[in-house]
Amino acid sequence: MTDEQLANCKAVAITAGASTPTYLTNQVIQYLNSYTPKLAKPITEVAKILQ
Repeated sequence: MTDEQLANCKAVAITAGASTPTYLTNQVIQYLNSYTPKLAKPITEVAKILQ
């Protein structure tokens, strides 16, 4: 998801499987809670895992 796509969202659903590390899920939640479109930074750890 790009910053532009995220900026246009009204809601975001987060799902995680049993093998998803809790710290990673928490990182995503923290990022979204503090998200400010113009100040957004990529979540590099998530990007590396998803590639």
